Amino acid sequence: MSHLLPILVSSAVLLTSLPGVRANGALSVEQWRMVEIPLTAAKPHPGPFRTVDVTATFTGPRGERIVRPAFWDGGSSWRIRFAPVAVGQWTYATSATDPSDPGLNGQSGAVRCLPYTGNLPVYRHGFLRVSDDRRSLAYHDGTPFLWLADTHWLWEKERLNESDRPGWPSEFRGMVDHRVEQGFTVYQVELFGRWKNAPLGGSAGKDQVELNIEHFQSDVDPKWQYLADRGLVVGATLGILDKAVTRERGELEARMARYVCARYGAYPAAWLMYQECTANIVGQFKSDEDRRIYMDVVRAVGESYRRSDDYHHVRTAHSDSSVVTAYRGEDWLDCTLFQGGHGKTIDRDRYYDFYFDPKVTLPQVEGEANYEHLFEGSLEHQANLVTTDAMREKAYQAMQCGCCGYTYGANGVWQATWSDERTGNQTVYGNTPWYVGIELPGGDQLSHWKAFYSALAWPTLRPRPACDDFMTWNAMLPADKCPAVASDPAASVVVVYFYRGQPFSGTLKHLQNGPYTARWFDPRSGTYTTISPAVVPRGGVWNTPPSPDDGDWVLLLTANKPTTNKPIPSRWSEVRTARAAERGKNAALRAKVSASSTDRANKVYDPRNAIDGNIDTSDWRHWSNDAATDTPSVEKPAWLLLEWDASILVKKILFFTMAGYETQDYEIQYRDGDEWKLFDHADVTGNTETVREHDAKTAVSTRAVRFLGKKGSIRQPEIVRVVELEVITP
Repeated sequence: MSHLLPILVSSAVLLTSLPGVRANGALSVEQWRMVEIPLTAAKPHPGPFRTVDVTATFTGPRGERIVRPAFWDGGSSWRIRFAPVAVGQWTYATSATDPSDPGLNGQSGAVRCLPYTGNLPVYRHGFLRVSDDRRSLAYHDGTPFLWLADTHWLWEKERLNESDRPGWPSEFRGMVDHRVEQGFTVYQVELFGRWKNAPLGGSAGKDQVELNIEHFQSDVDPKWQYLADRGLVVGATLGILDKAVTRERGELEARMARYVCARYGAYPAAWLMYQECTANIVGQFKSDEDRRIYMDVVRAVGESYRRSDDYHHVRTAHSDSSVVTAYRGEDWLDCTLFQGGHGKTIDRDRYYDFYFDPKVTLPQVEGEANYEHLFEGSLEHQANLVTTDAMREKAYQAMQCGCCGYTYGANGVWQATWSDERTGNQTVYGNTPWYVGIELPGGDQLSHWKAFYSALAWPTLRPRPACDDFMTWNAMLPADKCPAVASDPAASVVVVYFYRGQPFSGTLKHLQNGPYTARWFDPRSGTYTTISPAVVPRGGVWNTPPSPDDGDWVLLLTANKPTTNKPIPSRWSEVRTARAAERGKNAALRAKVSASSTDRANKVYDPRNAIDGNIDTSDWRHWSNDAATDTPSVEKPAWLLLEWDASILVKKILFFTMAGYETQDYEIQYRDGDEWKLFDHADVTGNTETVREHDAKTAVSTRAVRFLGKKGSIRQPEIVRVVELEVITP
């Protein structure tokens, strides 16, 4: 097997740059910091990446046991990276699948662990894990960890020793330092594959697969080390998985996960599998078998991390909400990393559904939503520019609706755009250079976001959906502008996020009877304004003052003398159970369906998807028209027709559309004899919601219902998208 020898970083230089040092011939290192132990193979091993496994078993001062895989580093060089979790003397012994090699098998030694003397939280408190109540993330010692990530999908392009920003000698280090100053905690990356340095060369399934050792040594190693030295967690995907992946290639991907764990698992890390790694997001497959293989490869990679990582770094998958459905209850999945998408839709039900799911409790993080200034300068989508306000709304919405963190993205930064680049990404997403993106105001505003929630016992906050009747408001508001409410179980702390649009007041309920301090928090500046130091609710009710202006604001109530009142339960599960029972009356499930057109080359848009019972508004499997031949308009709408063999009674129709691609203008009609009539005022213009409910005062009898799409989303007005059409009988 061929390999690339290191050309920029020699073994000696690399070893002396690491935290571990030798005292009297013995290795010593501070707690939770990485120390490297070199091994030298005594005999050649053809294809060592695929044919040889080496592990080191470490035993701690109180019997702690950590098994670390070693990694091949070119030629006869192997290395073990280890971070002790307890102060004191650790011993180790190695084993190899080729026991005849004394350089790899049967090696032993000791590492002395000293107390950590720095002030970085990830080493003061230890690596990440899931909290005891499985609602949030925590450091090893239980201290809450607030996920605030910055997206660097094309981090391979980020240059270590070059920069086109004056005064910054390194693009990479400059951006890292800036985000650390702003309080970010995670650096979210694609390790390989988007740019030019894929870790595996050659053809899948052949023995001659090349492991690009030089790339690890000269690029990934120094970047990960620098991030670790600055106290950041690396949220690492392996890249984007090919939807035509074979099972043979999948075996290589699982081995690569083990290799990455061996090389970087002794640093602060979170394993994110792949970017956009579920079938629903990737889109069409040539066959159901291709889809199964794809999902099995993701599963195998997750299991590889689980088996290889005794530190139990958090494992998740960058995806839409279907990741929980696809891998529900599997041991390798610790956390849900949603991809909310880039649009102005406020789709809170998705968060609530997973937060209150009685079957599976997992922490949830909003992992990609509203990159700041996305589409700025785009040749195709400038009209869809994501503003700083829209980004900020997503961050607060996530926390208010049950998430334990948010991943930010800045245009120009996530794709590492230099000033002289005009690539395909810039054509679609915009041409903001990285040094402009890194200074966008959203970074500082997220510092305020972090400071606001960190000042509270934020892991105790619970979302309060509208069905809980925690707040009513004194204005006619669309669903996506109604305040997002959260509180601790006894309502000692209540947080209300007011969306942009108009100043309005409301009525808070279920409060304690004792006094509260009430304050406004400005999410743009991070400043507080006291409303009153002694608000006294009457019968648990308080009428709020109007929000200060038409911007977004946060209302914070903290009880002056918190009590241990009985926790206030949520009715969400009860309401959703009733909703599920209602869906049992969905006549659309037995209808015949046809459409004015569909994209025949892409079966995920088949009209049957609009009546398959799937109401996930982030799912790409839905119906949409063929924009090339069937451009919707008022005069000639794109249509979806549901028909039954016999007449049915229809009381309610629910329309579900794609999050971020909400159909704006539509009509729903039913057939009365030979005449088409409008159903319950279902003539909608300017829609921004993913779910619209049309409830008739009196049930109507019909044998056909049709949906007329007149205008698609703001982003794609020529495409009408119907995720689901439910026709509910009495």
